[in-house]
Amino acid sequence: MFIHLQTIKIKSIIFYSKKFIVIIQNYAITLDNKKRILVVDDELDICLVLKIVLEKTGFLVDYFYNPVRAIDEFKSNFYDLIILDVQMPNINGLQLYREIKKEMKR
Repeated sequence: MFIHLQTIKIKSIIFYSKKFIVIIQNYAITLDNKKRILVVDDELDICLVLKIVLEKTGFLVDYFYNPVRAIDEFKSNFYDLIILDVQMPNINGLQLYREIKKEMKR
């Protein structure tokens, strides 16, 4: 089976569940370039598992297990997809999302 994909542009989508928030900003699906994903979870094991699985499927993955550090080192317009843990110490996923959104507007 052959599937032909045209570029699909999405301005902003947020998926929310009890465990994760997934943010997609200015996402374009194409077959010729690798997409960058940022994972932020306070559990290092979860970060590493997501990194391994996503990289095996062709994505480039960065992760932080410290949400405060993720804010400090966040690169605006660098990631195509952001996966955030909702329940983290010091700052939860929704607060982190708001901080990332501020950074993206700069």
